[in-house]
Amino acid sequence: MTALLREVTTDTATSADTLHDRCTRLAFYDHDVRAVLRELAPERSPRLVNAARWLLTSENQRAVLIGLALLTGQARESDIPLLRTLGQHEFAAPQAVRALLAIPGAQTDAIWVADRVPGVRGEAGGALRGHPDPDVCRWACRNSSGYMRHVRERAGKHDLRVQLLDRAHVDDESWDRMGKRLYDMCHNDLSSEFGYYPHDTTALRRWVALASTRPATVDRAVLLCSLAEELVSGHAAVVVRDLRDGLLSEIRSVLSRWSSVLEEQAADDGRAAWVLRESPGLRMPSKRFAVRIATRAPEPTGGVEARILLDREPICAALFGGGFSGWPERVVDGGRLLATDEPREVLLDDHDGTDLYVTIVREGAEVVWKDWRWTRHNDRLPGEFRFDAEEYDREVALAEADRSWEWPARTVARLVEHRLRADPSILGRWDCGPGHCRSSRDVHDAAVLDFRYPAGASWDEPSVTFRHGIDVAGRDPVEVADDVIAMLCASDPKKTVGMVGIDSAATAERLGLVHRRSTVTHH
Repeated sequence: MTALLREVTTDTATSADTLHDRCTRLAFYDHDVRAVLRELAPERSPRLVNAARWLLTSENQRAVLIGLALLTGQARESDIPLLRTLGQHEFAAPQAVRALLAIPGAQTDAIWVADRVPGVRGEAGGALRGHPDPDVCRWACRNSSGYMRHVRERAGKHDLRVQLLDRAHVDDESWDRMGKRLYDMCHNDLSSEFGYYPHDTTALRRWVALASTRPATVDRAVLLCSLAEELVSGHAAVVVRDLRDGLLSEIRSVLSRWSSVLEEQAADDGRAAWVLRESPGLRMPSKRFAVRIATRAPEPTGGVEARILLDREPICAALFGGGFSGWPERVVDGGRLLATDEPREVLLDDHDGTDLYVTIVREGAEVVWKDWRWTRHNDRLPGEFRFDAEEYDREVALAEADRSWEWPARTVARLVEHRLRADPSILGRWDCGPGHCRSSRDVHDAAVLDFRYPAGASWDEPSVTFRHGIDVAGRDPVEVADDVIAMLCASDPKKTVGMVGIDSAATAERLGLVHRRSTVTHH
């Protein structure tokens, strides 16, 4: 193996055909190839890249493994579709994921492969931990090899028993610390730790009971309000069950008594205004079907997710043991929950790389959710749910219309993307598309628009991605969105917007474009 790869990487006379024929006669594993290439450290070479791509078309597994190893670190965006295809084969998945991880912007493609070949999730999760994209980071933490051990180690610490249950007196500092601990357990974006031990519910009950004895502060009000939301629509609702309504009533009572303190600070502290706005609605839903947009305290913008409750129970939390249930745009928008006479199978969630589907159909005066399908645990699927059609339609319409949770840059991203989807000619007139606009809550005053050229490029044809930064600070979101669309219509954006991607300069030259690297630092 070492001799073969040394010859291939140094001798330009060695053809891809020769490499293919010789590697098919060797016995080796994926890690053998990687070890030899680390030792040889071959320089970047178009010849090797072309040979690697040719090997990937082979029906021989050994040839494919060597092709993947040679391509890793030198692949470009046009290689992604083939790497995704190969990654679905168990023998090729580890190296396909490594090749994808080395392509800027292909992290979601690596996740797509890892979700279909569970054996590589640990490695992919470990490589992506700390990624700046919150969705990628959330998946990485949930799937890294050390995550479940970390969860159990934390759950094994008997902080709650020691601090809340074994003490006759709980001081303010301990109460504050345990409140944060309880919230972290209940609202983990990956999966909930709350309920791991039987005493968790007892500890929560005592913590809530002690709230009325604390001096009122904004920090404490935020904790109470945040935990109350978990009792309404999060995994805590599944754990405490019949105690839910009583605990919510106690929390609302305390927050009501603290309202004067919060009102005094609401003008200067957005968190106080958030508590005053959210606390009246901290109740168990009165309807059998409900969509709840759960928000977090703004710092300066808060997280948000859409949670569906069936028969007053949060369905995703009940099935998945907590975790993030999805952005409102992915759960509610685009008529995803609309009921029609024609049955529609809807992807409700893709928690931990497994897909949860339900069929939604209108049958006379009722809307039916039935024929659940989950790619992991078919034995844990819920049964059939029937809802009053008028009440169901009203709830879906309210959820789609509610934009009170959006920060300005996210509003801009939604408006721009909607306009681009409604009128493909905006980018199509420049042979560009499709456009994707987004705003991260970590960069709350800016949005990012990505689009590709040429629009119809296939996976094996050259293409580049353009990235345009949108400054929203202090401006009206509708006007900003109008300005972005006007800019895209007025002149060819390929002449002004910067490019992203490791091979963008070379690809731009091949396409006859002037290369400009994007200066956008946030994603």
